[in-house]
Amino acid sequence: MIKWIIILLIVAAAASLLGMPALAGAAAT
Repeated sequence: MIKWIIILLIVAAAASLLGMPALAGAAAT
């Protein structure tokens, strides 16, 4: 149970790190 929460947190962190530049690039265009 806790394992899945940790995995979701890691995925969310990675998505935010990868998503921020993508959103910035989309806003810049």
